[in-house]
Amino acid sequence: MILIGVVGCCCVSAVTAGGLWAGNVFCDTANPDDQAVGMNCAAVYERSPAPGPAPKSPAPAPAPATAKSETFYVKGSAGNAYSLAKSAAASACLAVGAQNATTAQVTSAQVAGADWCATGWVSDSTSAMYPITTQLQSGCGNGSVGVKQYTPADTMAGVNCYGPKPADGVNPLVLGFNQSKWSQFS
Repeated sequence: MILIGVVGCCCVSAVTAGGLWAGNVFCDTANPDDQAVGMNCAAVYERSPAPGPAPKSPAPAPAPATAKSETFYVKGSAGNAYSLAKSAAASACLAVGAQNATTAQVTSAQVAGADWCATGWVSDSTSAMYPITTQLQSGCGNGSVGVKQYTPADTMAGVNCYGPKPADGVNPLVLGFNQSKWSQFS
């Protein structure tokens, strides 16, 4: 295995000795403090390729017909949504089977109705941001719609991810698309 980052993300997958596998990502839960907080990852590893010759015609498993890619928000941890450094954003998205979203993907989600009052990292900016369409109170859009940039003073945030969104209820760190829909496609 190769260490690809240290994160505070929740991994949902099968438990193995000492941790969890989520796709090709292993979340090390050897730290008792991490286990006590909903099996948050202490370290994220990528599986090494299997030894031996590669198959002659590798056929990747097809994605389920309902697994459309979309932009979604992942909290840094169960106790603190803003607990990820920018350097941990890609690993946090990888742990839920996605990639760190771009500014364009967050903007596209906002135009489609995304609305979460929680700032998150994107891959192509040093500023954290969030989409707002209806939550216009102070602190959440400040009276206007759009993609808002806000990086807390401690430079910790959640993360905006892009990929197939986990089903509702599977991962408590993943927020809904807006106040009335879990997914952009539901």
